Amino acid sequence: MKQLSSRILSVALVAIFIGLTVGCASTQEVANLKQQLEEAQATASQAATQSEDAKATADAAMSAAEEAKVLAEDSAACCTATNEKINRMFNQVQQK
Repeated sequence: MKQLSSRILSVALVAIFIGLTVGCASTQEVANLKQQLEEAQATASQAATQSEDAKATADAAMSAAEEAKVLAEDSAACCTATNEKINRMFNQVQQK
């Protein structure tokens, strides 16, 4: 009976040791996963910020392009009007 109690106690101690070892490993794994998650969140936040900056830059470029288009259209209209005026003046000179 004493051997059986001693054997049960030995098995219990081994089981407790294994349980503590596994528990510590799990705690370490959780800590590692938490650190990886925090790093991933920081990276995602940085990417979001860079994306917002890129969008703002693209919006500014689009606005400048639209303004340039309007100016080019105005310039083309002015050029057309000037050509028409020159043609009318030339025709008037030819008629005299």
